[in-house]
Amino acid sequence: MAYRKLPFGYQMRQGKIEEHPAEAETLRWIFQYYLAGNSYQKVMDELLRQDVPYLLGRPWNKNMVARVLADRRYAGADGYPQLIDPARFQAVQKTVPCRTAPLKRDEERAAMQWFAICAVCGERVLRDSKQHGRERWQCPQCKAISTKATDRKLIAGTKELLDGLIQAPDIVSCAGRESEESCSIQRAEDAFQQAMDTPNFSESATKTAALSLAAARFDALGSEDYESMRIQYILARAEQNGKLNTMLLRQITSAILIHPDGTVSLKLKNGQIIERSDFS
Repeated sequence: MAYRKLPFGYQMRQGKIEEHPAEAETLRWIFQYYLAGNSYQKVMDELLRQDVPYLLGRPWNKNMVARVLADRRYAGADGYPQLIDPARFQAVQKTVPCRTAPLKRDEERAAMQWFAICAVCGERVLRDSKQHGRERWQCPQCKAISTKATDRKLIAGTKELLDGLIQAPDIVSCAGRESEESCSIQRAEDAFQQAMDTPNFSESATKTAALSLAAARFDALGSEDYESMRIQYILARAEQNGKLNTMLLRQITSAILIHPDGTVSLKLKNGQIIERSDFS
């Protein structure tokens, strides 16, 4: 199943986050329709009736609608282009408590449950609160997770890694490939430098060489490189807020690896594993 790499309403073009015209139009309609007094359910029903997809192969549900209406990036936060007027965004936030019951779900623990993977065998780790009257995280496959893996320890360890990445986003690395693409980039750089240094300077020839160099660099980007650049961009604009940043976790992480002693590592969406030792 496909997952969004950017919030609904945005797209990545040439390494820059921009407005997605069609999705942004739907987004503004969602805010307007909700402010008119309609519930999450009614917004969802209308989106489904109009056959508007959240993502190819993924129809809308109430949780998606709720997340969109609460996402402050649409008002220009975290360096994202502003799609919703801040006054309208705040008006929506003021109406939410009036229409919905407070969520009793522990968001931090729920995020841990969603991403938790055993660092030993790679199977999903399950949380069981029935043992001895307290929580117990277990790997049903290899039984490697010990009783030291408590909610508090796992959440604190994950927060520590995320905070470290926010402070040092350059730890996220691009793969960097030695291949035919590297040779193409070098040839394009040589051609551009030659066009710049020629005695009979030609603006059109230099422009053509510059475009060829940009195209060669773009073609050399692999999916891991793109993910690394995207993650670095997000981290550079993220802020620490005293809690586990579950939104950031979902944006950049594919798994939380839980070790037998209850410590954690993060597997980023570019495949890179982040350990506590990376920050020492």
